[in-house]
Amino acid sequence: MLDVTKLVRSQTTRNLKNILQTLPSHEELIIWQSDDELKEAGPIRYAYALFQSFNENNKTIRITQFNKEDRLQTPFEEICLSGTTLSLYISGELVDFKGEVQFSEEGEASIDLSKIISEANQREYQRVIISKLPKEEQEKVHAHVSIFPNGKKGDRVLMNLDKLPFDIGAKGLSFIASDAEVQQLKMGDELGLELKLMMVKHTLSVHVRNVIAKPELGGHLVGLEFFDPSMAFVMRLDSFLLRFARTESNLSEEE
Repeated sequence: MLDVTKLVRSQTTRNLKNILQTLPSHEELIIWQSDDELKEAGPIRYAYALFQSFNENNKTIRITQFNKEDRLQTPFEEICLSGTTLSLYISGELVDFKGEVQFSEEGEASIDLSKIISEANQREYQRVIISKLPKEEQEKVHAHVSIFPNGKKGDRVLMNLDKLPFDIGAKGLSFIASDAEVQQLKMGDELGLELKLMMVKHTLSVHVRNVIAKPELGGHLVGLEFFDPSMAFVMRLDSFLLRFARTESNLSEEE
């Protein structure tokens, strides 16, 4: 089980209590069992839920099922009953947290946050530096980047690049490109990306966010932004960040 006391808190003026106090009723959440976070293969089971209320006195929140059309999701009740600790993600706030869950006969779940209310992660700016991970973990991450003519995704590929990402975060990743490679890239270009993350491959569309000369890194740092990623990828990336963004030595600030 992941030790929540080791999770890194990014710099933000809003803590979890502030967020929950102002979160509107029926805000959409994504929930999953915390045990699933350490899986390296196979699906991460998740479900959608609706936020109902936050009780500041006993630090609990109430959530209910959200019937959203998604054939890959697991039934709400099954997620709530398959373990004692539930992870929750508020996509509008880019914040995740976890707590002990109790499920009622009325189909409502109560999440106790009394022990970990200050351990929320707001990971909009957290990026894990891949080279600082153990070597065996680096081998489980790989990026195959396809560059298309005129910066538009199509059938013809101009160049393929196989890269170890420099870093990765909630919104995208970056890699080091040579002078020759970077001549084929410009800001806004749409690229194809096949990303292996925790031994699972995901096919993604990405846009070039920036290209920055980094002679100290031996080339140019190319920042890619994920474009309309699948829920399966979002969950696995979230799991990856939860697993490895535990010490400041593994983190960088987003450019």
